[in-house]
Amino acid sequence: MNPWHALGREAPFVLDEDHAAVTRFNATAVDKTRLELDLLPEPFVGNLEAPDVLLALNPGVSNGDFELHTNEEFRRRVLACHRQESNDWPYYYLDPAVTGPGARWSARVLGPLIREVGVEAVARGVVLFEYLPYHSRQFAHRRLSLLSQAFSFACVRASLSKAAAVFVTRGIEPWTMAVPELLGYPRLFRTRSAQNITISARNCPDGWAAAVAGLRPAG
Repeated sequence: MNPWHALGREAPFVLDEDHAAVTRFNATAVDKTRLELDLLPEPFVGNLEAPDVLLALNPGVSNGDFELHTNEEFRRRVLACHRQESNDWPYYYLDPAVTGPGARWSARVLGPLIREVGVEAVARGVVLFEYLPYHSRQFAHRRLSLLSQAFSFACVRASLSKAAAVFVTRGIEPWTMAVPELLGYPRLFRTRSAQNITISARNCPDGWAAAVAGLRPAG
């Protein structure tokens, strides 16, 4: 069952089932690892049925994020993604109307795919899962276990059962611990560079053909 239907519409943005664990963590966290509950959680971006799957650690905090997350239209897009409502831009950071750090990051990481098959195909065919759904300036949360994570882990398992192309952009160890089925999965790919996680023929030669094939129309 998707827990994100129950997220409140006002800050602090935290699911009831995560509240106690997040509060305990934040009570002793330094500024750079504190979970920012004024920002909407982003456990996933995109259609959960997408054929290309990116795995990351958690959404970051950059200049402009707090302003962006107060924008009602942006909030509508995030909450619609939580509920998996049908729309033209499931991967909402690729919508030309969306600006800010997430849009710039997505344009860079997915740029080669966009140039290959078009931005609309990528927006429909790529989903990004975050290991941890809440924003922080730096990831230091491997020991933090949240009930809401179980849904994302189950969605990743479902993607494996559908032979999705999976790209680990960050956090191979926590992801394989959470989803052991990733170990030995034949369509699991990594970029050559841990710092540059752009999905391209040069940076991810083993997975490029699979990534492109998933985004092209059948036949």
